[in-house]
Amino acid sequence: MQTPYNTFDWMTPDHLRLIGYTFEPTTPPRGVICLIHGFADHIGRFVHVAEHFTKQGFAFTGFDLRGHGKSEGQRGHTPDYDTLMKDIFMFVSMMREKYKDVPMFLYGHSMGGNLVINYILRYHPDYFQGVIVTSPWLQLSFEPPAIKVALGRLVGKFFPNFTEKSDIDAQGLSHDPEIARAYKADPLVHNKISVTMFLGVNNAGNAALIAAPRFHLPILLMHGTADPITSHRASKKFAIQVKHELIRFIEWKDMKHELHNDICKQDLLDTMSIWIEERLLKEEVKADN
Repeated sequence: MQTPYNTFDWMTPDHLRLIGYTFEPTTPPRGVICLIHGFADHIGRFVHVAEHFTKQGFAFTGFDLRGHGKSEGQRGHTPDYDTLMKDIFMFVSMMREKYKDVPMFLYGHSMGGNLVINYILRYHPDYFQGVIVTSPWLQLSFEPPAIKVALGRLVGKFFPNFTEKSDIDAQGLSHDPEIARAYKADPLVHNKISVTMFLGVNNAGNAALIAAPRFHLPILLMHGTADPITSHRASKKFAIQVKHELIRFIEWKDMKHELHNDICKQDLLDTMSIWIEERLLKEEVKADN
């Protein structure tokens, strides 16, 4: 990371040290955006996103999930899905303390999108002004072989931390070939996923599709129609069930999985900024009334 940032850390109840990052604007922040990254990813791959928002006066913060980036833990593994929820709860609690009386937005990409959506559905927070989700892992764009899933469930009963290679094809991230090259060369990116992690996230994605009508916060949901990793059709299925006054759903035609790294990235970031400004304006009007 070349952009100035501060780090923080904390110990989880199961004694793992998780590493967080904050990017600050040069003036007191107008708001804070809390990022939850995707599977095999880390916060260092979102520096340009952080730069975009800090230039507009927002703080940008996130942490490397357990088993990811510079955080401790077996690569690509979690004891269970609820543990990921508790890690996010601790992160959000610290950011609420740090950025008191500042509008907060929760932003999740890919697996992080799954986690963010389920965090809202499970914890029902009222302290976010809005939620941004890109390319969420609600369902995959491909169907894992049934025999592989069945064997995974069986193995998971006896060896829950058993890991396999993930099937992520770096070419599916972006139309920009440099993104795939950098991804494959990044020492903090891994290609492992445990049975517990896969089944937990996969099941939570399906549960979110069922619970979508209960989503209660404003949400900007975006997905590329050419995403070969996570299903844009599942995102659409989720979106049409959310109350229409809360949801803005955008399908980015022919774009791949990492919209923030694809050839549409500046348009994407501008769209996010406009939506955030609209949310802040609505909150100001509400406060004045």
